[in-house]
Amino acid sequence: MKRMPWTRVGLLALATLVAACSLDPSGATVLDMPEGEATESFEFDAMDPSQWTFTVIVTAPIGAVVDVNFLTADGATLDIFDTPSDPEEAGCVEEPEGFLDCVTTFPLLEAREPGIWTASVHKTSDPAAEVHVNVAWENESDDG
Repeated sequence: MKRMPWTRVGLLALATLVAACSLDPSGATVLDMPEGEATESFEFDAMDPSQWTFTVIVTAPIGAVVDVNFLTADGATLDIFDTPSDPEEAGCVEEPEGFLDCVTTFPLLEAREPGIWTASVHKTSDPAAEVHVNVAWENESDDG
C-alpha cells in the first residue's frame, strides 16, 4: 500500500477537521505507555473502507517515538503513522501542553474489508508516554 502524504494543518484547521469529521477529542483511544520500549493494541469497528475514507489523528508527547499500524479484518497491515524526523515539515502541530498532533487522511481502500480492525502502537523512546489515537470515518458513497 502506498503511504498517504501528511496533511499540513494549523490549530484552527485541526479544530475545523475535528468538527467536520465529528471527532470528539475526548473520544480518542488513550494508551498509557510505560517507560522503555512498549507495545499496546486495541480493537475498533471499521466502516466499509470501499465507501468510507478515514482520518487518523495521533497525539503524543513531543519527543516520543511511536509507530501505529492497523491490522484489517481481512489480515492486511496498514502503516498509519511513524514519528517523523521533522514534525513541522510533516504537518504535525505542536500543542502548548507539550504534545504533538499529527493528522493523515486515507482514501477509499477498495481491497480492504469492514469489521474489527486492530490498532497496534509501538513506542521505542524511553520516557513513559500518553498516546491518543483517534479514527474518524467519512462516507464517500453516492448512496450513503
